[in-house]
Amino acid sequence: MQGAVQMLDRLHGRFPLCIATNATIAPKPMVEQALERGAMRHHFSDIFTFTELGLKKDTPEFWRIVATRMGVAIDEIAMLGDTLESDVLAPTRYGVQAVWFNPQSLAVSRGVTAVRWLEDFSALFLIETFLPKTAFGRGVSGASDRWCGRAVV
Repeated sequence: MQGAVQMLDRLHGRFPLCIATNATIAPKPMVEQALERGAMRHHFSDIFTFTELGLKKDTPEFWRIVATRMGVAIDEIAMLGDTLESDVLAPTRYGVQAVWFNPQSLAVSRGVTAVRWLEDFSALFLIETFLPKTAFGRGVSGASDRWCGRAVV
């Protein structure tokens, strides 16, 4: 995916990064193999899968486990996802700072932070983490005024 490696390189080493997936047919070893093939596995400190946890990203229990294993509070997690409901709206209800990866530039609801380009997420995250209430990027909309992320999912 265009911009993925650059985004990960920019965030890796500054924040713990992990993968979270709702895929019902992708056990953790399969996800790890896919990341290895793409030369991206080294960026991630943990992988959270439905097949491992028996929970999906639209449940508060999922995020409690992620926060505990990552050693941060739920409201210190920044989530980038491409599915509006399960990756953005649901996690936001539990305190996760979620951003919608919206490369098609679909209409964005009020209160949803969206990026069109992956590079904009890393820029948004880095700037918003240190300079709250700042909007950034060519494809960023709805930037939040509450960014204080310490971990990226």
